[in-house]
Amino acid sequence: EIRLGDPFDTLLITVDYQDGDTNLGLDRDTADKDSLFQQVYFITTAGDTISTLNEKVIRFGGPNQPEFNISDWYVVYDYDRQQYDTLRAVYNENYYNIFLDIYVKKPGGGFEIVDFGQLNYPFKGLYGWFPPITDQPLINPGSTFEINPETPCNGKLTYRRLFAFNLLFEPGEDILKFKLFIKDRALNKSNVIETPEVLFE
Repeated sequence: EIRLGDPFDTLLITVDYQDGDTNLGLDRDTADKDSLFQQVYFITTAGDTISTLNEKVIRFGGPNQPEFNISDWYVVYDYDRQQYDTLRAVYNENYYNIFLDIYVKKPGGGFEIVDFGQLNYPFKGLYGWFPPITDQPLINPGSTFEINPETPCNGKLTYRRLFAFNLLFEPGEDILKFKLFIKDRALNKSNVIETPEVLFE
């Protein structure tokens, strides 16, 4: 479902999930302490990627480095949310556990993926993370996710994404479809869900 709004539109996709290991979802506070799930890895002057900062990480302004962009650089803030450094980094896909790609129908037929990497976003798609799934529902108005378990192993998951889709697509004209998959905490990937075609309106 697409709900047009001002300034942001809302996309809602609901999928059925089934998981035998009951290890779906990430506790962000816990995951951030595990290097497997951290948001970025820093690049050193030797070209290595590391999990924690040291004096050999590449800082913005160094020789032969790309211009500033969201894909190659990571801004580090102090406790007062003041920017104090900009470091060369690689964004970690495993920071997320839900992966959404959007496709738009071309004038001659067929679909092409919408590359959000061209819109100052680290990845091609719109990724997010949902919290650990239990046998209790998670329904908070306005939150990114709604989880309605039937048992601890299966239920329905709704991904709610706010975005200015109207800047990319023309209401009443563009036809979209979506592909989505999730990962569990062992990084096992689900099958890919592909929606029917949807008129953007």
